[in-house]
Amino acid sequence: MRTPLRIWTAGMAAALLLPLLDAAAHAGYYLHTLEAPTTAMVLLMNFGFAAVAVFVLGIPLFLLLRRSGHLGWATVAIGGFVLGALPGWMSDEILTGGLKGLAAALLFYAVWRRLGDARAA
Repeated sequence: MRTPLRIWTAGMAAALLLPLLDAAAHAGYYLHTLEAPTTAMVLLMNFGFAAVAVFVLGIPLFLLLRRSGHLGWATVAIGGFVLGALPGWMSDEILTGGLKGLAAALLFYAVWRRLGDARAA
């Protein structure tokens, strides 16, 4: 698979993970408080924000790490945690955001590696 398509596919997987994590964490609220169209809209908005974060911040960081020769599980995990924690620095959501960013970054890297030989890219 060509590298741009691998990156796009991995980015979409990472962006989809975040609303799924949010839905799992708040399932009771979504199921008992909100109506179905409202729940769908909230999840769609979460996906939109996640996609922007992945494609505007995460992928450029990935490309920078790859170009510099520092691409690996540890650097991807650290970068994902830091980028995920950034929006929460003014609140108490730093750890939660960081862990979501870490999970998304590791999923991105796993999908990217699975779709092709990472050493040849």
